[in-house]
Amino acid sequence: MKSSRPSRLVWLDLKGKETGSLGEPGLIQSFRLSPDGRRLIAERGGEVWIYEVPVGTARKLSSESIAPVWSPDVTRIAFSFFGSEAKGGHAALRIKKLDGGNDEILVESADERWVEDWSRDGRFLSVRTIVASGLRNDQLWVLDTKGDRRMTPFVTEGNNGDSRFSPDGRWIAYGSDESGRDEVYVRAFPGPGGKWQVSTAGGSSPRWRGDGRELFYASNDDRMIAVPISSGATFHAGAPVELFSSPNLSDEYYDVSSDGNRFIVGALSAAQGSPPLDLIVHWTALLPKK
Repeated sequence: MKSSRPSRLVWLDLKGKETGSLGEPGLIQSFRLSPDGRRLIAERGGEVWIYEVPVGTARKLSSESIAPVWSPDVTRIAFSFFGSEAKGGHAALRIKKLDGGNDEILVESADERWVEDWSRDGRFLSVRTIVASGLRNDQLWVLDTKGDRRMTPFVTEGNNGDSRFSPDGRWIAYGSDESGRDEVYVRAFPGPGGKWQVSTAGGSSPRWRGDGRELFYASNDDRMIAVPISSGATFHAGAPVELFSSPNLSDEYYDVSSDGNRFIVGALSAAQGSPPLDLIVHWTALLPKK
């Protein structure tokens, strides 16, 4: 999981120019735009806050949710829970209604699990998982929220994470180091089906445009990359195009609007990014004697 650091949420256009900000600077660990783009949920200083994007106001939701993910209808969040209330001290995946009420427990186990995305049809959750026994790598599993709520492994080789369902639900994009370097891949969902490497020189943190016709990712040196996507009987990714460069992109500190025209990033606060100043007094005494 990422560690918190003082940062501020800023909006960037397609050229990386700052066009605005959201809320006050703080210890922001993760954040996610809602599907309709009108809200943003963020882990901030150990608490979960919801921002109203058009007006910039914010309210505290809870202090127990980890890695919250929006439901498609923006009425609930799914999240990971590691508190003492979890059965036997195990991790739990839960759903919280934004209008109140008790949390719904989806599944509990000794495995470590973090919710990463919610499919548009509301049925599936992608979950980064470290199994309690066996190989201790970051695997990608899928939880079917209907019926018996079965957890199914989806990608188990290498370390995987930051998965995202495509808008039409046919594909999952994710980052993996299975080749020995972080790259972005797309696999057919629910499978079986093909696998395609989308990044060409390292990449992570994929994000779909709202219509599924473009996929964004961060290069390993914090450049924002856009890839045109077409999918009919099969999946096809076009040539990657660099948009701009911004610190922390490869640490998953960004999200993209549904139309793909602006990005929100967790930028280090100005105070943290400024180098210290040294004041030298009586500096003329240091000059060589004539």
